[in-house]
Amino acid sequence: MIPFDLTGIDFCMTALFIIIFMDQLEKNKDHFPAVVGIVIAIICSIVFGSQNFMFPSLIISSMILLVKQGGTSYE
Repeated sequence: MIPFDLTGIDFCMTALFIIIFMDQLEKNKDHFPAVVGIVIAIICSIVFGSQNFMFPSLIISSMILLVKQGGTSYE
């Protein structure tokens, strides 16, 4: 098999998500999804710890955004 080195992938993924976040803040007028993501990630990081916060924060943020979208019409 071909050896595959993942050294540095954590830095690349972090940089990618920061760029996506900054792009959303610049291009969208509604900052609600970005604020929800940050707030929920911080809360889940405190509650679940830095090793286990990603999945709960993803689920909670998705639920909040789905509930908000259900009450809003995007026509």
